[in-house]
Amino acid sequence: MTFLRSNSGETNKHLFHRVDFVVYVEGGASVNTIAALKGEGDWTTNDVFFWSSLFERYAPNHNVHLRSAGSKSNVKALLQKLTDGSVENVIICLDRDFDHLLGKYIDHDRVIYSKGYSWENDVFGKETTAALVRELYAAGNERVERSCQELLLEYRKFLIASHRWVRADAAAICVGCGLFDRKKHRANLHLSKTCPPTLNIEYLKKRGAKVRCQTETPVKCPEDIQIEARFDMLGHLLCVYSFNLANFFNKKISSSSGFYNFDMFVRRMLGIFSTRLSAGEEECLDDHYRGQFRV
Repeated sequence: MTFLRSNSGETNKHLFHRVDFVVYVEGGASVNTIAALKGEGDWTTNDVFFWSSLFERYAPNHNVHLRSAGSKSNVKALLQKLTDGSVENVIICLDRDFDHLLGKYIDHDRVIYSKGYSWENDVFGKETTAALVRELYAAGNERVERSCQELLLEYRKFLIASHRWVRADAAAICVGCGLFDRKKHRANLHLSKTCPPTLNIEYLKKRGAKVRCQTETPVKCPEDIQIEARFDMLGHLLCVYSFNLANFFNKKISSSSGFYNFDMFVRRMLGIFSTRLSAGEEECLDDHYRGQFRV
């Protein structure tokens, strides 16, 4: 079931909200036809928070109204009408996923993609994770700084170790499967009270064996495809890794039982990321989004 109004209804919705554009993003509960016709939709999601901060930075002269419409598949009908010119004054913001590998990437000046697999890949980088740990303590604390340097090292090691598995996940997606568990994100990780989180290699090996049994097509990522673990890993997995890594080092510093519930962690990381982006500390992401915002 789609959530569309008539073409003219969608085109003129920006007038109802007194904005230049209505922006649809992923996330939140799916919006069915009846709810959409009533103008309902969730504008309090983390997806909306993330994309709102980008519109403030890269399209400051445009007044926009953002709303989450659920999964990517839930916005496909509107996306089709946008690309064929049936509706105007609408912008679609999407997680990239592996659209570039599957031939589904849409080049349109009103379609904006995250740089990474999802917006989580853009936000939950190593420097942002370390910045969150630092802000919990007084500046100049040598113990905190040593722990943050260890955190950065562990994060880099994690990405190096993950590269082959991220590539395998991309290959599996190309034949209609997927290596990483997309329902139980924590299951992809090995979590311990005595050491930083790592990939759950045994679990991934078992899933890889199932993938090979499920398809007759050879599971192989195209040789010309460049894979970067930070930006091509399943975004929710990277988010959960960042949370557990930050929690591990906070416990190490303070001998506490932990900090933040997960939702508070995500929202604070979004804030830190936005600050870092505005300060010019996320150069490759800044370049990406300057190219994406063409409105």
